[in-house]
Amino acid sequence: AHGADSVGENSAFKDDFTGTLTLTGCKAGTAVGIYDAAGRKASGCVTDGGRTDIDVSRLTPGIYVLKAGDTAVKFIKK
Repeated sequence: AHGADSVGENSAFKDDFTGTLTLTGCKAGTAVGIYDAAGRKASGCVTDGGRTDIDVSRLTPGIYVLKAGDTAVKFIKK
């Protein structure tokens, strides 16, 4: 996925060139989980507020869902 996908005040950007997912608009301390198509947790972190960069370069190619608070955004890891 290129560009931004927004839900509510949160947004996520996928940068296919660096393997980094950038999360903005989350309050500090928000738990973030990345889940594969089977629903297994593949990665996670806690936001520090403002902008949080998540390295997804180690994930295998496929479809993932990022969940942060009440927001879920689907992205494709190439």
